Amino acid sequence: MLQLFGHKSLALFDVWTIEHFFTGANLGVFFAFLRSKLNLGNDARTKLALEFLLVLCLELFWEIIEHYLETGAIISATQYWFQGVECFENRAISDPIITVAGFFFIKNFAQFRIFSSVFSGVWLFFHVMIFPHSMYLQDWIVGYFS
Repeated sequence: MLQLFGHKSLALFDVWTIEHFFTGANLGVFFAFLRSKLNLGNDARTKLALEFLLVLCLELFWEIIEHYLETGAIISATQYWFQGVECFENRAISDPIITVAGFFFIKNFAQFRIFSSVFSGVWLFFHVMIFPHSMYLQDWIVGYFS
């Protein structure tokens, strides 16, 4: 049965939902930077639609790569770190929606762009370099509240 929040193999949302949101925000910041350097025309709706599609495509591309990393098909050593395979609803529905939500959030609240970048960098540092596997914080939260 699908849970709302929990381990990625069982739930629609997990702790990595937070990072997906900030990844979307960081992609928004990156695209704004590119837009300032490149002259892509004046139609704001077309630019926004293009950026939206790029964010969605990058997110789905990551989900494909992540699936192969979780199963150990690309690099077998990553299978333990990923701690299981995300359920379909998490991978195909909530992660893309949350990433796009982060993208639109930063479009409307650009003052959070530095916080977004710093938070994302610190998050990835702790989860990749300090914690023993990707679901360590998730396991700690579930253990603490149960």
